[in-house]
This record gives sequence, structure tokens and C-alpha cells, in this order.
Amino acid sequence: RLESFLNVSLKRKIGTGNTPGLSSLAGPFVIVMAANGMSSALEEIDTRDVVQTSPSFSLAKVAKELKKLDSRTHHHKFSHRVRDRLREERLRSFARRHQIQREKEHAINRNLAVQPDKKVEPRNRHKSRLQHGNNWIEGGLLDKAESNPLALAAFRELEMQLQDADTTVIAAAVINIRRALSRSTSAPIDEAIEAGLVPRLIELLQHSDESIVFNACWGLSNIVSGDKDQTQVVLDEDGASQFLRLLSSTNLDIKEQAGWALGNICGESERLRDQVLTENILLTIDGILQEQGPMLNQSFQETLGWLLTNCTRGTPPPHVHHAQQACDVALRAISVIQSERGIGDAIWCVALAIQHEEVRNSLLSRTEAVQTLADLFGTANDYVFHPLIRCFSVLSKGSKELAHLVLDLGIIQTVKTMLNRPTLPEEAASDLFVFLESVIEHDVPEHTSMLIDVCFEEIANSAAVHSGLAVRQRAHWAMCKLVVCATLDRLARIIPIAFPVLLASLVDSSLSMEELSTSSLNRVLERLSSEQRRQLLGQHSQQIATIAHQLGDALQVEFGKYAEFEDAF
Repeated sequence: RLESFLNVSLKRKIGTGNTPGLSSLAGPFVIVMAANGMSSALEEIDTRDVVQTSPSFSLAKVAKELKKLDSRTHHHKFSHRVRDRLREERLRSFARRHQIQREKEHAINRNLAVQPDKKVEPRNRHKSRLQHGNNWIEGGLLDKAESNPLALAAFRELEMQLQDADTTVIAAAVINIRRALSRSTSAPIDEAIEAGLVPRLIELLQHSDESIVFNACWGLSNIVSGDKDQTQVVLDEDGASQFLRLLSSTNLDIKEQAGWALGNICGESERLRDQVLTENILLTIDGILQEQGPMLNQSFQETLGWLLTNCTRGTPPPHVHHAQQACDVALRAISVIQSERGIGDAIWCVALAIQHEEVRNSLLSRTEAVQTLADLFGTANDYVFHPLIRCFSVLSKGSKELAHLVLDLGIIQTVKTMLNRPTLPEEAASDLFVFLESVIEHDVPEHTSMLIDVCFEEIANSAAVHSGLAVRQRAHWAMCKLVVCATLDRLARIIPIAFPVLLASLVDSSLSMEELSTSSLNRVLERLSSEQRRQLLGQHSQQIATIAHQLGDALQVEFGKYAEFEDAF
């Protein structure tokens, strides 16, 4: 009802600003809409109208609340619209009149300037891409077409304005450039490059006016959100060094924007990632975390976490020296920042860095770091849980010693809780069973007994009814291995749970586990006494009859050697 009311009524009436009683609620309603993820409705509301129709609600408060909401919903464009409006209101006395005049004189410029003021920075674990609706466009530019002559002509005019001696003219031009490059579809990156904007924008990163530096950095970060060749143009102009310098700026907005740009570069390719790593970016991030970590705003904390992830992502992975350095910085980030998304991205960085055996083994002597991860595991939300279980999977697969270290921290009880969560994402559930597989493969009796005692029933249930095929296959593998290696007393306790699942898998062609199930059933029946077999087979005679009807003589041939089975059959 709320969505229908806002979409049908407020979308129209806030926009006109002529509805008594509703106009003063524009700010609060925008917050409600953002909190409920109603991006389509927000897209159709002009931020200027919200400003003009919110006399009783502080615009600064709207911006502040939207920024908090953005950190959860990642619709960064909405708070940036409000933030830009605040900046433009401050500059209105000396910049607005000039901008309007320029729009009248240059129709082409007007075509660019009226584009929605949004930032091409949807967060992704990989490189930022252009956003269209709610879908990520992984291929770079959406529907990339031939060069747009109107955009090219407009950019050339704007490039001339960037050479003006008047700071006001430069400020207005760089804002227009940034807006034009922030289109959600077919951003004219190639046209901006062809017009020669990149060298001048790089120069403006050293301007004395911080607003010009910020908008120039924003525009460049949108250029490096394009493809490899477009990103390389910025790097050829020494863009990476300039962004690294700005990462140490005293202005938090500029620091964050530089972080976005560097994350885009690292996410483009392994070669560009390694090029940035040689510039000592990890030392710069570590310095920021040590000096300002807890005081950084939530948005910047998330940007740093995302940047760290991109510094370690890719195949081949970074050099072991950089991987070790990234792991150390990420562990510091986990301990000093509060943003859950920032922590989640920092944990992804650790999970990627410990792919190196040297980095992984270094944690054997740093039990406090692994303890920190285990403490997070018990209270993790879905965003943090997934990278955490990936970390534990990589650690446990590394060696028996590391697996023992992880299990000693008591995370199996948390695994049991997670397996009982109906809302657990399929990918996270799959990683959870990868972790269990890595523990089982070491074939340490103490470890397998712990798994059987704590979470065998949840494993068998996942093997039987989980909606994801990959999860069912992994769970079935884990169940079979545990059944086979269980001690006799534990086997007697768990076989009533596992037996019907093993039987059902014999006729489940989608699972493709017939051979493993048959082998496991044979090994289990061999270990049971004659009385135990008779009792077990008698309890499931109806299921056996049903399966025999489907498999014919094959079932009797496989298990007919057991007299008790023959009776049941």
C-alpha cells in the first residue's frame, strides 16, 4: 500500500509541489522511499523539487539520512543528488546565473547538463560498472554505439571552458562534464577522451579549489569505470599517482572519490592491479586506518574495504609480498571499522590473500587474527558470513594444523545454526559445505566425530531437501563420507537418518550420486550386525519396494548378498 501510494501520488504531487500538506513532507517521504528500496519511484522525482518543497525539513538532514541509507542499499545516486544540490545552492549567487546563460547560448551543452546527477559507482566485488535500472552491466558500456557527434562537440566546448582563467567557469564546466559522464546508459566516455578532457582533468586534481578537485576526480573515476583502453588513457596521464596522492587528502570526500577511482583501476585487470600495488597503495590505506579508522564515515569505510578486495582479486593473484601486505591491512580494517559491508569486503580480501600458502601459514602464529574472524562468525549477517566461510574453507583445506586451529575456535556450532537458516543464500550454503568437505578430507577422527555429533542431521537434511542442486550434491558427499568413517556407536545413531536419504539418491538422476550412494550403503551394511540390518531394512521396506519397482533386478543384484535384504525385498 505504501509503495502504491508513493508511486501513484507522491511521485506526481511532490514533483509539482502544489499539494497542501504533502509538500512539507517531501524530505521525509524521500527517506521512506529510499529505506524501502523504491529506486524506480525515486528516479522520477526531481531533487530540485524536493529541495523547494521541503521548507520545514532540513535539506542537510535529508542528505545525512540518505547517506546512511545508501550505505545499506547502495543507491549512491540519491544522496549525491541531494549533496550536489546543497553545493549548488551555495554557489548559486555567482555560478548559477553564468550557467543558465551558457545553457541558453549552447543548446548542445544544455543537452548534456540536464542529465540526472548520479554517480556511476554501484558497488561490486569487482570493477564498478555502469548501472541501468537494478541490473549490473558487466560488459562496460551498455549498448555502445558509434561516436555521438553532439556529445563530442559539447565536450570540446567544455574543454575550452576548462582553460578559462575564471574559477567559476571552470567549476561549472567540470560539474557538467561529471554529470555527462554519469549517465546510466551509454555514457559518452569515448567522446570525452577524444575531446581531450583527460589531461586537463588530471591537471585540475592539483587545483586549489577543493570542489573542482572533487568533481574532476569524480569525472575521472567514471572514465576509469569503462573498459581497459579507456582506463589506460587515464593511467597514461599519471592518473594513478594523482589518485594515490588524493587518497591522503584532508578532505574526506576527495579521499573517498580517489578510493573509488583506484578501485575501478584495480578491478579492470591484473596488470593494472599490479601497477597500482607497486605504488604502495596498501601502505597508504594502512596509514589511513591507523590514524583515522574509527572516525571515518560509513561510506568511506565501505570504499576502503571494496578497494582492498580489488587489490587482491584476479588470476593470477598478486605477488606473495603484496598478498601478505593486503592480508595484514585487511585484518587491521576488520578490527577498526564499524561498517558491516566494509568488514565484509575486508574479509573477502583476506580470503583472496590466503590463497598463497605462505600467507595462509603465517596465520598459524597469529591465532588472535583467526580468533577475530571466529568471533565475527557467530554474529555475522549474510554479507559478512559468506566471505568468512570462504576464509575458513581456504584455511582448513591448507593443512591439518590449520583445520584443527579453525575447529578449536568452536565454529561448528555456528555452522549448525547456519544450516538451519531457511534464508541462507545458495552460494553461501555451497561454500559452507566446501568448508565441511575440507575438514572431512583430512580424515582426522577427532574432526569427523565432532561434525557427526554436532551437525549430522542438518547435513543429511540438506542432502535430501535443499533447493539448490550444487548444495545437495555437496551435502550428499559430506553425509556419505561421515557415514563411512563413523565409529560403530555413532553409526548406529546416525544410520536411521542417513539410510532413507541414501536410498532415495539411488533413483535421483539429477543428483548423479548413484555410485557413491551404492558404495556407501554397501560399506554401512557390512559394518552393521545382522540384527541391525534386519531392523533397518524392515523399517524402510516400503521405500525399498518402491525403489525396486523403478530399478528392477539391479537393486537385488547389488544388495541381495545380505539375507536380511533378501527378506525385505
